Amino acid sequence: MNDPRSLKTEPVTVTERPAGVAQAESSIQREAGSYRDRNGSVFYRDGRVFRLLSARALENWQLLVRQPFYNELRERGSIVETSEVDARAVGVDLGGWAGVLEHERIPFVS
Repeated sequence: MNDPRSLKTEPVTVTERPAGVAQAESSIQREAGSYRDRNGSVFYRDGRVFRLLSARALENWQLLVRQPFYNELRERGSIVETSEVDARAVGVDLGGWAGVLEHERIPFVS
């Protein structure tokens, strides 16, 4: 799993507003640096951090969370708390995306 060549990738076009996020949702803010992520798109809404995932990225995520080291690192607080969420429950239309994650918000320290 540590070998990056084993990860599955698939090109995804990320628009100014993440596909699947309704235009009317005025509290949506796209993460400017997210254009680098070909298999996902990060956005913020109401103080929460979300990531839309392609089918391959979702598959990779589901493989990762089943690995023993992942839960060990999560329990120690060594990685950002992240969970797969129901898109409908958080008001996101997936459009062409396969799933959505929510990341714990990390306070900005200057």
